Amino acid sequence: MQHLPHEAWHVVQQAEGRVKPTTSVAGLAVNDSASLEKEADAMGAKSLQMKTDPWMDKNNKMIDLVSPVVQRLEGDEQFDLPALFSSSNLQFTTKGDGRTATFYFDNGTQTGRLRTDHPNGPKISVDSHRRSHFFFSSETKRDIFKNNLASGQTLAEQGGTPSAQTAGSFHYEVSIDSSGKKQGVGHASGGKLVLNASAFSDVDLKIIYNRIKNNADSKKIPWDELP
Repeated sequence: MQHLPHEAWHVVQQAEGRVKPTTSVAGLAVNDSASLEKEADAMGAKSLQMKTDPWMDKNNKMIDLVSPVVQRLEGDEQFDLPALFSSSNLQFTTKGDGRTATFYFDNGTQTGRLRTDHPNGPKISVDSHRRSHFFFSSETKRDIFKNNLASGQTLAEQGGTPSAQTAGSFHYEVSIDSSGKKQGVGHASGGKLVLNASAFSDVDLKIIYNRIKNNADSKKIPWDELP
């Protein structure tokens, strides 16, 4: 856990606009500045001594930036990216206020997600049954749909499939059997739909996958946010 303040200081550096591309890896802009690393070492150590939260800025607000420049970390290349989590299978992300994104994947036969920020910690999930995704203009409509499925109604009995993807929609995922009924446990996303799947390359997703694998016991992944 001692490395978290160091990586969090990189987020501060990005928020201040000081992380500029110095090289590229597979077309992805990367910064490998030694001076920024040295500064992050010093400020991270200071943060540990002061017991402050390095994920907060000087106004005690959570840092929440979006940047195409990724600060490379040790361990980013440790694990190969499973085929399911490739950019070609990324469908969309969801994001809650003050939280980083969850990434949803579907290869036509299998579904899964990469969860980067959650009260229960980050997680890599591969579903035992392929899940379908449904989108709603309000939480109330989503909850009615979810509760009707839980009571045994089929999709047809609810008037079909509410599947139009609109940015800001509320999301529900669940496995549906051949009769149109709910199968297994469904999941209502805590965030809203973001239509930004095309912004992420396999390089981006490999970094995210590795940081989840390397920080499974942490509530927050040490990363400089991706597009």
